[in-house]
Amino acid sequence: MCSPAAKRDFLGGEALRKSPPLLKPCRRAQSKRIAQESICKQNSLHFGGQDPYIPRSDVAVVEAAVALLPGAEIFVQEDAGHAFHNRVAPMFCRPEAAARAWELTTEFLRRTLPV
Repeated sequence: MCSPAAKRDFLGGEALRKSPPLLKPCRRAQSKRIAQESICKQNSLHFGGQDPYIPRSDVAVVEAAVALLPGAEIFVQEDAGHAFHNRVAPMFCRPEAAARAWELTTEFLRRTLPV
């Protein structure tokens, strides 16, 4: 369970204030609501470090926010771009990065899902 301080730090903290301009103001309220609903749940986030749609600097903001959340983890495949696990779109697919991310995902599920 998250402490009230962790929720406050995340929801009113530096990470939310530094949200990308795209999220302000229209999606920022929605993002905050989603965060409030899932703040104490297990989360595993994956990003590509070479994503042309989500700059690495924005991913760093998410990394800082995730560091405040118990039960949450973030992984960045630095050599991958956007949708690197999408085998249907060869322009995005990066099999090596996808394999690494899939291994991290299955390990996360083994640790967090009751059997």
